[in-house]
Amino acid sequence: MVAGHRDRGGSASLSIPDASTNREGGFAGSLRAGYAFTPEISLELNSNAWVKEQNGTTVTFSVSAVALNYYPGASGLVLRGGVGVGSVDLSSSFGNTTYSSSESGLGLTVGAAYEFRVTRRFAIGPQIDFGWTDQTDYNTNHINGGLGFTWYFIPR
Repeated sequence: MVAGHRDRGGSASLSIPDASTNREGGFAGSLRAGYAFTPEISLELNSNAWVKEQNGTTVTFSVSAVALNYYPGASGLVLRGGVGVGSVDLSSSFGNTTYSSSESGLGLTVGAAYEFRVTRRFAIGPQIDFGWTDQTDYNTNHINGGLGFTWYFIPR
């Protein structure tokens, strides 16, 4: 069993036909849990998100996916890719009233990491993830980078 959590920063943009927004910085994070079939391959449930709050409005781009991890050799490199559901959530507060909207569509994620084993069951290292969502009238993408903490639940 493999599980991990990462807190980091990232950037995101929104694309509509014939236009796109400038990239915006924000907070990013992810959570994943899975099962290693072999030392080189694991299957996981992967969720990553980018969040930006400004002037009482919060925007969240996220992807929740089934992902495949590949660990080539004993180098510490991890490559991942997955497909699932992408969502865009918008929440605004005006006085005592809160408005919210959410839309879901296809979500894709790919990423890479380099793990330094601290113990047999714990690794730490840099990582980068890319999330893409396809909504009805627009697409979003977010790039998250940071430090990963991974706990491996390995039977004795």
